[in-house]
Amino acid sequence: MNHRLMVILVVGLLILQAPSTAQLSAWWVTARFSPSATEVEGIPVRELRPNWKRASALLEADLPVEARRPGEGLREQGFAFSVNGDFDRQGHLEEALVGVYEADSGELGRFLLIITPEKGRQPKIKALFQSGDDAGFSALTYREGKLRWWFCMQCGDGVSVVAGTNGFDLVDDVHD
Repeated sequence: MNHRLMVILVVGLLILQAPSTAQLSAWWVTARFSPSATEVEGIPVRELRPNWKRASALLEADLPVEARRPGEGLREQGFAFSVNGDFDRQGHLEEALVGVYEADSGELGRFLLIITPEKGRQPKIKALFQSGDDAGFSALTYREGKLRWWFCMQCGDGVSVVAGTNGFDLVDDVHD
């Protein structure tokens, strides 16, 4: 066998055995979502932000197939798209949820909404934060009384949500 043919065979085998770039990127890094609803938790999108035309809360059903592999799931990693708790320590149950939005300008982004459920009525908006970078992944954790909004499940990219005297604030204290 000549040297040139041997090189071609070796290079071909290396290419076939090399992992694809899709396997190298975690699903939550590449996942993108399409905002499609005109209300979130019964609240019209325009009441959330007047310049938003669509928004959707993230749901596990919206996740890519890779998120269903053993060990790759949202809950298996300790995250959720919505959590309940007394985040402001005022004695009332609140719900925090994440989603994606599209503004009238076409801008896509992520949001974190904190609401207080109202029996038989539209929930009360306690806080709404947005990140206008893209309609990508975000999730929540609520552990030991600390609510955190994450943009990655393994890289420490997130912020803490802290209750203050004038509502909630985001504090950039969770980076590793």
